[in-house]
Amino acid sequence: MPFEADVAAEALAAEVPGCPQVPPQGWPIGAPPRDLMRSPVAARIGALAAAEGLRLFHYEHRHHLALSQDFVPEHAAGLAEPPRFEGGVLPERKYQSFRHDQAIGGFHPGMRSKWTAHELCHALVGFAWHPDPSPLFLATAGRLAELLPVALWYFLDEAHLRRCPLHRASGPLYRGLCLDCEAVSEARVDDLHAAAVLDDGRLFLERELQAIRRTRALGLPVPSIHGSLDLCSDGLAYAAAHGPRLRSPIFARFAEGFLVEGGGWVRDLDALEARVLAVLDALVGEAELPRLAPTAAHGECRWVLQDLAWRLLSIRQDCEGEAADALDGTVDMLSAVCALTAQASVSPLTVQERSKRVVHGALHLYRDLYESFVLPEPDHVFALGHDLLGVHPGRSIDQVREGIVSALPITARVLGERLPELVELFVAQDPPVRALIGRRFATWLLGHAEGPLVDLARFEAEVTHLGARDEVMTALGDFEPHVPVRLTPGVVILRAEVDVMELTAAADFGDIEVQPDLSLRDVDGEPIPREPTSVGMIRGLDGSVEVTPLEPEVAGALLRLSEGAVLDLPAQDRQLLASRGLIRPVRYPI
Repeated sequence: MPFEADVAAEALAAEVPGCPQVPPQGWPIGAPPRDLMRSPVAARIGALAAAEGLRLFHYEHRHHLALSQDFVPEHAAGLAEPPRFEGGVLPERKYQSFRHDQAIGGFHPGMRSKWTAHELCHALVGFAWHPDPSPLFLATAGRLAELLPVALWYFLDEAHLRRCPLHRASGPLYRGLCLDCEAVSEARVDDLHAAAVLDDGRLFLERELQAIRRTRALGLPVPSIHGSLDLCSDGLAYAAAHGPRLRSPIFARFAEGFLVEGGGWVRDLDALEARVLAVLDALVGEAELPRLAPTAAHGECRWVLQDLAWRLLSIRQDCEGEAADALDGTVDMLSAVCALTAQASVSPLTVQERSKRVVHGALHLYRDLYESFVLPEPDHVFALGHDLLGVHPGRSIDQVREGIVSALPITARVLGERLPELVELFVAQDPPVRALIGRRFATWLLGHAEGPLVDLARFEAEVTHLGARDEVMTALGDFEPHVPVRLTPGVVILRAEVDVMELTAAADFGDIEVQPDLSLRDVDGEPIPREPTSVGMIRGLDGSVEVTPLEPEVAGALLRLSEGAVLDLPAQDRQLLASRGLIRPVRYPI
């Protein structure tokens, strides 16, 4: 197996100073560029992905349609229903939100920065499929496709990664999450754990490949357990969830019209294993990775055409008669152009122009079809969460509006008829950032509305999205407030121009109305009085949000404390803050 931990550690260390600050040529990867600066391997994946025209779709902008019952296992009928926003979060179903056969991976704004490289790694590896695959083939192919992205998550992406002071000497956190580590994550040279982490990764990869080979020889799933990792079980679950779809005639049609052998898809497990090792070699060595497409432009067009084609074929699965015939014709048009993406002799400009024309044609054909048949709305179908070559923005306004209402129900009620137009503007300007939808919309409002409306939205967003209570403070209890302290993790300090608690209560009761200029007035037409207010917010032991009013100088001191300053407040104020859980010691006595 072409992987030596010490060689890889040396290679990764050598790459650290040259980590790109953004993907090459500013390629719109569909995620915060910083996600690809967290480690040398993440940066390398970003460069390889950009060269292939790969990107991520925005999970909240992608309109999630119901699955055909034909694609849903009998034991999990509930998977047919699309996910819905709950408390400002759009949940991902582990085995239906993600498909190995989808080259465009997902960006979820509520998830960790590690996911960007993980998703792009999946696209670089690809998947294996052949007509009429057995369940064990699908399970083993799923396991192989998952192998390197999982090794990346737990091992390769953890080498030469900067961590917070608390975890600097502890090595990888694996499934743990530290917000302080997230804040400082970037590539570093002086990582004493790099060789050990990579050696663990080597053992994981070697044992998995041995178990996969035994699986193929015995005709039975052979697990290889590494800590809490069990890719054999994951592969079986993936095959169970996706088997009906991957063994369907409609998927065979998709494969025939849109898959390119060696271009994100291979026919057998030997070829998939070879691809896994080739990508690994390109990440931790100096090997050149065989290309998925002749150029980035060829690749970009292929991934868009594939994604749109499968969306239309999924709808076609539940159609018949004239509607089915029309969808067949539209898919055939897309297929003819998709074939050009594998031909190096066809110029990138020609591929782009032909692809744009055929996507434009598909959009108009579907809109005409929608007028005559009961089908999903065109703007929902074409909202795939990524730009469709400039033809359609690919963003679902309706779904984002549902998310904002879910996160900010009082603000949405106050906005009333103004909400749709504001959401449309927001969606067009909503970049991929790792923040939940209520906070993003409240921040966006800063440039479009007066203070009281913004304050209402900001306060409500924090009530909705406030993180879990700090377990250290909860477990270790009271302390003497004269010791050095820090702001308790998860605490939010909010400053506003108005009394946000009184404004929120009045708005919830229906006593606040929005004006044409987006200012707020009470039902008597009076403006909201300016009453600068500061509050500290923390999650209570019972899960509720506890709000503590703060004097301006106390709020200022806490904000400075969050930036590393010393808390310079009288003992009485420190005692109050400690009793409310807003501060905790830098260190506890032992």
